[in-house]
Amino acid sequence: LAEPDLDSVIEVLEKTLGKSIEELELEMQQFGEQAYGELNAYGYYRAARMSQREKLDDDEHIVNAMEYYQRAVDLGYDNANCLREYAEMLRKGGIVEGNYTAIVKEPNPELAYAMAKRAIELDPIGPLNYCEAAGALMMNGPAQDLDLALAMTETAVALAPRDWRVQSLTDELIAKIEPARERAALRAEAARQLAENDQRIWMIQPYYVSGDEQPDTINDLSTDEVNELI
Repeated sequence: LAEPDLDSVIEVLEKTLGKSIEELELEMQQFGEQAYGELNAYGYYRAARMSQREKLDDDEHIVNAMEYYQRAVDLGYDNANCLREYAEMLRKGGIVEGNYTAIVKEPNPELAYAMAKRAIELDPIGPLNYCEAAGALMMNGPAQDLDLALAMTETAVALAPRDWRVQSLTDELIAKIEPARERAALRAEAARQLAENDQRIWMIQPYYVSGDEQPDTINDLSTDEVNELI
């Protein structure tokens, strides 16, 4: 017997179901949208993990994964693995693994640390949670705390002294802490010199509501004085 061609198979399928293939595809799409709309927090976590394996064009699967992680967190999924995995994506702005890199958002070390910190609270003996927290604390920004990052790596090693994965991660992190400390010192010195040589003079007009007495303008302020006033 000859194998039927695709058009014949589609024709039989449409006659059997009483709908065109286009109508069937539309129903499947609508069902998928409805199903995703009804996902609970755990369902969004599973969707986030599955999305990372889809490999869509323009790294759309990574965008979707981060959105699903956030949705899981918003719905109250208090799971250390979920929070740590999301923290890693927030820290990197996507995924950086081996030869594959997909940066889809601006890295957010502050939110990454918040997620990693919550993971530690939920699983205080999970060494990878401390590694992820250390990674977030090492990044430039308001949340940077290199001493705490070092303490986090030491805690991870103490919790899993024979785990090669933890050892590899902490070795990599520790090797980056001193260079990061040197860069932070350079930035602080540059900021100090800039402040010393800042000759700008500022004038401030305080805000007031129409009908109220207009406050006096504040003149001849240095940049340091403006910062103190703010």
